[in-house]
Amino acid sequence: MGYKTLFWNNRRMTHTDELRLILFKKQIEDSNIEILVHSTDEELLIILDSSVIPNSVDINAIKNTNMFAFLFLDKEERKQKLIKDINKIINFSLDLSKTEKTLIKFGLVVGFESKNWKKEMFRYIHIPIAIKTNSQGRKIISSLRFKEIFFFIFNLVSRGKKNERLPKF
Repeated sequence: MGYKTLFWNNRRMTHTDELRLILFKKQIEDSNIEILVHSTDEELLIILDSSVIPNSVDINAIKNTNMFAFLFLDKEERKQKLIKDINKIINFSLDLSKTEKTLIKFGLVVGFESKNWKKEMFRYIHIPIAIKTNSQGRKIISSLRFKEIFFFIFNLVSRGKKNERLPKF
């Protein structure tokens, strides 16, 4: 099916989605993963989108993603835009405070149950998020600061989990 006729989650399938499916189906075939052979395109795209954040913590996945993205980009202006966007993300992540980074990690690992910042602040303070060690939570943050950053982080995390366009930094 062409991208003009296939819709996925109420949006038109893009050329990039088609390319992702072709590459993923080839990997499924090469790895002989029988459980995924009969999956629909929509199911495979959901799997691909769901694996973006888990793969982002692997350094090799980041390197491979960037290298192959540059190989598939033919136009120089699109390559320059990607470099500019990557630099924005790097600068943004370097400017985040430890508390902001911890709140983002909390949203990814534990998850937000609602958009209610008061409820999520209570959960954030009381639920431990440490992966390697047992910690008791009790992360210190003022309610004013939490409220300031919560909605942006909620939006960032929810878009990241769906592999959607990031909010403006």
